[in-house]
Amino acid sequence: MLARYNEVDPTFADRIMKMAEAEVYTNTDAIKDLSSAESLAVRLGAFAAVGITAVGLIATVVLTIFGYSAIAILTAMPAVLYGFSRVIEAIRSRGTESQDDEPDRWSKSIFGAHSARLNEGNRCVSSH
Repeated sequence: MLARYNEVDPTFADRIMKMAEAEVYTNTDAIKDLSSAESLAVRLGAFAAVGITAVGLIATVVLTIFGYSAIAILTAMPAVLYGFSRVIEAIRSRGTESQDDEPDRWSKSIFGAHSARLNEGNRCVSSH
């Protein structure tokens, strides 16, 4: 099939192959970069959630010690609500799906499009 291109110009077939190979390498690099960025975002989000919760609880203790109990209650609310939401999520998901196998709904909605593109790219790379 590429031999017909060489009838027009002897370098066309080779140039087409080089372009196709460059496209595959570019897609592979983009997929790797996107995977790394997604992984970093998930890890940072997990640490930030724990950090914000810990800071809220520490602030609650400090404010209570200094006699600011009303403000202490307000600083405890995000940590308490976050904890309750995780407990409720664990109770609701018990028996329906494994948390190790499936990401939660938030991750699916945020990263779903990227994951679909990653999977599509992996199929393209593996088929060549």
